[in-house]
Amino acid sequence: MKYLVLVILFIFVATYVFPQQDELTLEQLDEFFDSRITIIDYIGKKEVEPQPLSTKWRAYQGEKRLSERDFFLMTGYELEAKQAGIYHLGSFPLIISSPIVCCLAIKVFSQLEIDFLTGIGVIFWIIEMPIMLLGLGSKMLVNTRFPYSRAEVIMNEYNEKLLEEIKEK
Repeated sequence: MKYLVLVILFIFVATYVFPQQDELTLEQLDEFFDSRITIIDYIGKKEVEPQPLSTKWRAYQGEKRLSERDFFLMTGYELEAKQAGIYHLGSFPLIISSPIVCCLAIKVFSQLEIDFLTGIGVIFWIIEMPIMLLGLGSKMLVNTRFPYSRAEVIMNEYNEKLLEEIKEK
């Protein structure tokens, strides 16, 4: 605690002894850090070093999590926001249809008279098709439409504009 007080005291003294014209005030810094957008890349729930083609990034404004669509809307990229929204909405029919496909396949194939080898193939199809639909739908729901590299460029552009606006106030 004693070191924290000394560090804070040093910062305040240094800012008054050596003022700089281009630096932000503490209020401006608070406003910037509360409003800026950051992007973090994940594998599962673990934060990782950003990969340019990753579609597992998440955007935040301050501490608030943003959806991919909200990220693009906030930064002024309406076309990308629309595409991201459509991409994520497209996951629901896949997720919902997977158990329906399984039930229909069981019903259809249970009424057919087939030999043992064909039966094994049919069972594989009954199990595999819904799993593929569920997996694809889940991937579309969880991952982002656009890669990290695209979002990073937009984030930097937004934060630079934000910083200029705050400096002008």
